[in-house]
Amino acid sequence: MKVERLYPLGDGDYEACGWKMYEKGSVLEGSTQECVVGIFTTLDEAIAKYPDAEIMDHGRCKEYRPTMALHPPSDFSYYDAGEYWSDDY
Repeated sequence: MKVERLYPLGDGDYEACGWKMYEKGSVLEGSTQECVVGIFTTLDEAIAKYPDAEIMDHGRCKEYRPTMALHPPSDFSYYDAGEYWSDDY
């Protein structure tokens, strides 16, 4: 995975992040997700490992990550989805 961005964590540490695409056959096929590849104690360490990464001036948004509703939509059916609706993901 190619590291594209370096984000500050707020305590002097930085996280290196890249994007992955879900493979064919996954229920999320074609979707992308930003993933942490590594954490560094200084920006210099992160730049030394990933010199082409964009250095961000703010951390990744953690307040608005996707969540699952507590209750399924009215048209949800176990028989269609093959899964139960729960919050165990």
